[in-house]
Amino acid sequence: MNINQNDPKLKKEIQKFGCYLLCLHYYISKIKTLEFTIFDINDNYHKFINLGYIKSNCFILNPCKIFNHYGIKS
Repeated sequence: MNINQNDPKLKKEIQKFGCYLLCLHYYISKIKTLEFTIFDINDNYHKFINLGYIKSNCFILNPCKIFNHYGIKS
C-alpha cells in the first residue's frame, strides 16, 4: 500500500487526522495480502463511522472491530 496521508483524493478528515486509520489499513493489507485503493479507504471511512468503529474526525473507537471486519481475530 503506497498511499500518502496528504493525497488530495483522500477525504479531508483522513488527510488531517487519519494517520492511525491509514496504519490500520496498512497492517490489514500486509496480514491479508490486500491492496487498498484511495476509494477503498474513503469508503471504509464512511462505513466505519456508520458501524461506530471510528468518529468523523478519525478517532478510532474500536480497532479490534476494524480488524475483525477483515477476519483478523484480535
